[in-house]
Amino acid sequence: KKDIFTNLLVYILEKVMELSNISGIKDNKSYNGFRYNCFTKNFLNNSLVNNLNKPVIDYILIAGKKNIDSFEMSKSCVTNLQFQYFVDKGGYFKEIYWSKEGKMWRYYNNLRCPKNWKNVDGVWYINNEKLELFNDLPVEQISYYEAEACAKFYSGRLPTEKEWIFVSSNRNLTLNPYGLYNPCKLDLSSDCDNIMNVDFGVTSLLGFNQLYGNVWEYTSDIRNSEEGIEVCLKGGDSNTPEFIMNNNLKLFLSKDTTGLQTGFRIIKSKLY
Repeated sequence: KKDIFTNLLVYILEKVMELSNISGIKDNKSYNGFRYNCFTKNFLNNSLVNNLNKPVIDYILIAGKKNIDSFEMSKSCVTNLQFQYFVDKGGYFKEIYWSKEGKMWRYYNNLRCPKNWKNVDGVWYINNEKLELFNDLPVEQISYYEAEACAKFYSGRLPTEKEWIFVSSNRNLTLNPYGLYNPCKLDLSSDCDNIMNVDFGVTSLLGFNQLYGNVWEYTSDIRNSEEGIEVCLKGGDSNTPEFIMNNNLKLFLSKDTTGLQTGFRIIKSKLY
């Protein structure tokens, strides 16, 4: 309760500062897809209400083993609605959530939301369609930097590849999330299928959704290659053939890659 009250006070102060900064600007002046009158109205009318409507992220506690401490990991990949909350709360403006590299990338690209998002008269759109139609789909087409910042916003971090495999192998006890074999095609988003809601299909033996398929999942592991520093992603996406999905499957991308089916889960090393 103390944290909620403190966050409310900080949020109110931030909104007052924002309003003071834009009070002298004409209503019709456009600013990166926002109109100041709509921007102001949106935050004035909904600031307190929205702050109390933080989307719930379900976590599953995983008991550790040798060389792996216990941790919590989000049951599903972060959804568009959960990522929208990060954006609406000024996540792209708050330096505390961004790494040094992430700040430079964000400044260079002049971003205030994902590249395929836009806000028109207070309504969010993804690829020119209303975001509310895709609330429960995993956020995608984001960079490593954006995933990293959002995870920090939710008081967490991205999993390491070792942690991801530990979960996907049911604490190193099975070949895959489901035991011995992958589920049937009807329960996986794979083989050039559509991206599905995060609760689609069967869960793993530990209760996680879609560890295979739907969207590639960022980890915090990196490697140096001829192309530069690359980050490791796990799980495959809706275009990946089911027969090659396994715990060792991985994809390496540069940290600034956007436009692909890339999402993420959140790890919490402690109980909050």
